[in-house]
Amino acid sequence: MTVEEALEIVEKVLNYQRLNKVQQLVFRQSWEGHSYMEIAKNTGYELGYIKDTGSKLWQLLSLAFEEKVTKNNLQTILKRYSRQNQTVTAIPVTSHSPSDDEWNGKESLSYAHLTQLNENQNISLTTEVNYPHQDWGEAIDVSIFYGRNNELIQLEEWTVTERCRLVFLLGMGGMGKTALAIKLAERIQEHFDFVIWRSLRNAPPIDELLADIIQFLSQQQETELPNDLDGKISHLIKYLRQHRCLLILDNAETILTSCDSQLPGENSTLRAGHYREGYSGYGQLYKTIGETRHQSCLLVTSREKPVELVALEGNTLPIRSFQVRGLEVAQTQEIFQAKGTFSASESEWKIVNEHYGGNPLALKIVAASVRDLFDNSIANFLELLKQTSLVFDDIHDLLKKQFNRLSNTEKTIMYWQAIYREPISLAELQSNLVPKISPSKLLEGIASLQRRNLIEKTSDGYTQQPVVMEYVTHELIGLFKQEINTRDFNLIAKLPLLQATTKDYIREAQKSLIVKPVIDSLILIFESHSRLVAHLLEILNQLRGKAPLLSGYAAGNIINILRELQIDFNGFDFSQLAVWQAYLRGINLHDCNFSGSDLTDSVFAETLAAVLSVAISPDGKLLAASDTKGEIRIWRIADGKQLLTCKQDAGFVWSICFSPNGKTLASCDDKIVKIWDTETGECLKAFSGHSDWIYSVAFSPQGTILASGSVDNSIKLWDITTGECCQTIRGHNAIIFSIAFSPDSKVIASGGQDNTVKIWDIRTGECLHALSGHASWIWSVSISPNGELLASGSHDSTVKLWNISDGKCLKTLQGHKGWIWSVAFNSDGTTLASGSDDQTVRLWNVSQGRCWKILSGHAARVWSVAFSPDGTLASGSEDQTAKLWDIRDRKCRKTFQGYNNLVWSVAFNPEGTTLVSASEDGMIRLWNVDDGNCRMLSGHTSRVWSVAFSPDGETIASSSCDRTIKLWHVKTGKCLFSFDGHQNWVNAVAFSPKGEILASAGGDKTIKLWDVRDCKCLKTLSGHESWVMSAAFNPDGQLLASGSGDGVVKIWNVETGDCLKTWQETAGFVSAIAFHPNDGTIAEGGGDCMVRFWSLSQMESYKTLSEHTGRVWSVAFSPVGKFLATGGEDLSVRLYNLYDGQCKTLLGHTNCIRSVAFNNNGTILATGSHDETIKLWNVEMGECIKTLRPPRPYEGMNITGVTGLTLAQKATLKALGAVDRII
Repeated sequence: MTVEEALEIVEKVLNYQRLNKVQQLVFRQSWEGHSYMEIAKNTGYELGYIKDTGSKLWQLLSLAFEEKVTKNNLQTILKRYSRQNQTVTAIPVTSHSPSDDEWNGKESLSYAHLTQLNENQNISLTTEVNYPHQDWGEAIDVSIFYGRNNELIQLEEWTVTERCRLVFLLGMGGMGKTALAIKLAERIQEHFDFVIWRSLRNAPPIDELLADIIQFLSQQQETELPNDLDGKISHLIKYLRQHRCLLILDNAETILTSCDSQLPGENSTLRAGHYREGYSGYGQLYKTIGETRHQSCLLVTSREKPVELVALEGNTLPIRSFQVRGLEVAQTQEIFQAKGTFSASESEWKIVNEHYGGNPLALKIVAASVRDLFDNSIANFLELLKQTSLVFDDIHDLLKKQFNRLSNTEKTIMYWQAIYREPISLAELQSNLVPKISPSKLLEGIASLQRRNLIEKTSDGYTQQPVVMEYVTHELIGLFKQEINTRDFNLIAKLPLLQATTKDYIREAQKSLIVKPVIDSLILIFESHSRLVAHLLEILNQLRGKAPLLSGYAAGNIINILRELQIDFNGFDFSQLAVWQAYLRGINLHDCNFSGSDLTDSVFAETLAAVLSVAISPDGKLLAASDTKGEIRIWRIADGKQLLTCKQDAGFVWSICFSPNGKTLASCDDKIVKIWDTETGECLKAFSGHSDWIYSVAFSPQGTILASGSVDNSIKLWDITTGECCQTIRGHNAIIFSIAFSPDSKVIASGGQDNTVKIWDIRTGECLHALSGHASWIWSVSISPNGELLASGSHDSTVKLWNISDGKCLKTLQGHKGWIWSVAFNSDGTTLASGSDDQTVRLWNVSQGRCWKILSGHAARVWSVAFSPDGTLASGSEDQTAKLWDIRDRKCRKTFQGYNNLVWSVAFNPEGTTLVSASEDGMIRLWNVDDGNCRMLSGHTSRVWSVAFSPDGETIASSSCDRTIKLWHVKTGKCLFSFDGHQNWVNAVAFSPKGEILASAGGDKTIKLWDVRDCKCLKTLSGHESWVMSAAFNPDGQLLASGSGDGVVKIWNVETGDCLKTWQETAGFVSAIAFHPNDGTIAEGGGDCMVRFWSLSQMESYKTLSEHTGRVWSVAFSPVGKFLATGGEDLSVRLYNLYDGQCKTLLGHTNCIRSVAFNNNGTILATGSHDETIKLWNVEMGECIKTLRPPRPYEGMNITGVTGLTLAQKATLKALGAVDRII
């Protein structure tokens, strides 16, 4: 194969994107076998630039070919790819897409292949190819590699020929274990079906690592793993038996605690090879993999030998350890020559090599010193060695000597890099320094450290080798411990132990590898938890006494340590302090005093409710999220600061989108589209015209038109300038859930409740294609950036890819285990993201139609996904979080955690003395009506939709988003039974009048009748075409009424399960239904803002109440039938006197009212609201007599005079209970 043919293949695999000039130069000369140094010399470019270009090029090609591509294996991979593609043929067969199993082991399809598929084609191979699946994680580039041929031969013998199951590479830091492991893996990769590399540098928990590996080996099919460690390891072993897998774990010493890692002066009974607290599961993993029969190999690099290995290993056993020794003299010379021109005799080279034990890192550091300090003279350097009698025992000895020679600026840079734990840019480093260092001085320090080989330049910034980072971290821990003990504040004021604003996984690593060791060492000094806490509080008092306010990280560090000590913060005084980088999310700060403090870069909870929609601005700088409380928030992505809050009147904000220029944001709510200014948060325009709820909004690419899709089955196109509706498009015969413009603005796509996707000509409004194939509602549509593909996500748990030009389905993507709520293409159209009811986000390779990664981390359904131009992915979930993901390393960068305890349901016990409420936080609360005290019942794992007392008052039933119904014993608070059976959330529960039967209304379109005594399902009532939102028994328990999301009311015979009557007269959903206690009347309310009365005997509607101006969420008759209470989205409660026709309006709630309930004698009405409160009203007077509310996270927290927060952040803290006493 010629280099031209190779380049042609590369361009095809990259979807015909040409390499730039320098990339082509690097590719061509690498193909011809030239080193980076030779390429730099031949082309005239700097060596560093050529290396960086090469590194990025190999990363690009590794992603494209889905295996590790390097300078050394370039020709092998391209030639194999060429051979395999010659066997791919398109054969006309039946109209189906290959299943995931059919894809296994077969060559990947190019984008061109996929777009040529039609209903009469699929792909088959004439020859099966054993194609390895590879994930190299954070493996470094080892294109420059010295010697080790004998080691590679020995290790290949063990791993390939003898099929060892567990191999440890052991050796001191800097010895080249990582490089050797990568070189070995590259050499033997063709013998394995799967290759996965993972670094333990940041000490990932064992459960997290196993989930990651199992997902990869299962090709992203395994999402629900056992909760226990044994179960997860057994799952892994299953795959190690099914496939030949090579697993590599690098830097395993990070999870070990040894004598060497103890701080100076500390006594410890720990022996080498034992695990850090919480990491002993790794030992179980090693032991099981080593002792269990399978066909795979686990390769581990470590500086220490774990205790398990001593008893397991043996020369003839499948568990081996290999001691990595130093390099030979010839390789030492190569390392030196890479740093400059050195001359020395053979004996002098031998002395240098022997003195440093052939340690590659030590030799690189020494080579830089000889070049800079001894004018490249080996002889002069050796003369100094003789005079000082320096002995090299360990890399730490050399690092200590090097570290002591550094300037204060250089030490500061080293400390920050150890804290960051991954590459850091100059700009980011500069912004965090205390005190500030000039850019020129900072650059000088960086250059000096590079020359000394103490830091490395990567494409993302500057970082340290693991052994260097470990040494500097060890130094930091000792210094932090000393300063806290002596109260001598130097580094502790200049450096954070933990960064509240950093990426989530980095913060967890900082907790584990810095904060916890500092705490452990301090507890040894102070001998008790309580004495340490007292000392830390004294330090805060000491810091407070300094005037003016002492800037820096000291107070934030102390507070972060106190948090990790899990103290009760309530009532603490943190006033007049510089509280920087304190992580204060997820804890209660009741009555804490922060007055006068500087809270720069400290992180608190947000007021997010369930996140329905996320959007990223076109420049990638802003994240917006909307929620179920009717609010929109905008954050700056760089530092996570909240900039704005835009408040709708009430209700759900289902969809938001930025305009193409990012200056405005569109949102939709109750029949209205709003346009917001993204700088001020001001509502600029409001478009009215839809007759029902709006689910989706989208800007045209030019930003001149805004489209909206509604429950009224129409799409409207709005002129942004005039606010006029230019066009109304009709054609769907049910709710429209999602719309999307094509890049050229010529067509718009829509998906809806009628199970179809439609593609419309915007100019004429004509339907060009109606795409059928989904078996259920289509909740989301997205068009690829080139306008050729359309993706649709459905409640049938599939994603489909369609050809827009002819409307044909190209591929069905399967794997999600729940409804799919959102789909989105990335900026180049190569990746599709999907968010699902199964709590995961999946990333799909568009050209191959397969899932290449599952992003787990949300605790409830994922409502929305959106990409930024740089590939960052945002996701919003029912769990009250918005997350930002880096899809390159598939890790969560940042989580915006909300707290919003919306009240969904209230009910009185038969005596009227106790009120039960259901909340957003998954808790059930029992309130004493007289004194307002409450106790909580926990057990649900998500929002609780509905609660009901049994007629005897001894039992409570609850239903939840977690798809379960639970029965609770009122006196003890214990869960008596949990019913499973619904395939989606359970919206409502109701006891029969005798308490023998419980009815549940589900999001799966069914009603279930349960035998309360025997705890079994008696009947499943099917017939609704939408989710069932409400259910109620008639007074004698023989009939059941149900209301659904498509405006249908059904009457059922409880005994037989037969549907006796179906009504549909509403123009929206039926969210509430109730029987009159005496005369057989039914009252129902819903999405059309009306309350209707139905005569059960006449089977017809005879009266309508129209006082509400928003959706009606709840209706209830008083016990004797005198009053009807209704609660709505217009923030009002209506109390109708059915005897005289009078209506009272009860005002006081600040958000929609979701539930109303009368007490036993009808004198008190309880209302539960999305403003997080329950109000008790005197029915006769119409007055509020009590407000019940559980404490918010920051209840009573004093933020008077604080600085370092935006206005939006201060408003958020107030919404969560904080007080600002400035008048």
